Amino acid sequence: TRPEARWTTTSGSAKRSRSCVRAVTGVPDEDSDECVDDSEEPNVCESKVSTSAQALDAADLLRRFFGAHDDGEDGLEIAAAAEKAIIRLKKTRQTSIMDFFAAK
Repeated sequence: TRPEARWTTTSGSAKRSRSCVRAVTGVPDEDSDECVDDSEEPNVCESKVSTSAQALDAADLLRRFFGAHDDGEDGLEIAAAAEKAIIRLKKTRQTSIMDFFAAK
């Protein structure tokens, strides 16, 4: 049986806020102020952007998780692709328009 949600009697805005927290963390959090419903679109969540170090730690965690399982080859490939994408994003930097016109 599925446990009954504790916030079924709250307003629609509170339900959307809590569903946003649940979607990101997997755990309902009734005291979270991270989700804001100031827009017309449902389930808009403003949260802090993770740093590249945090993302790399998450990719490492995935690699260790899938490495511990016999059928984890697909997961290892996904973790490696994620790590590669994170490193690529980390290395990119915003350039100035003057860099485009500079003599090379």
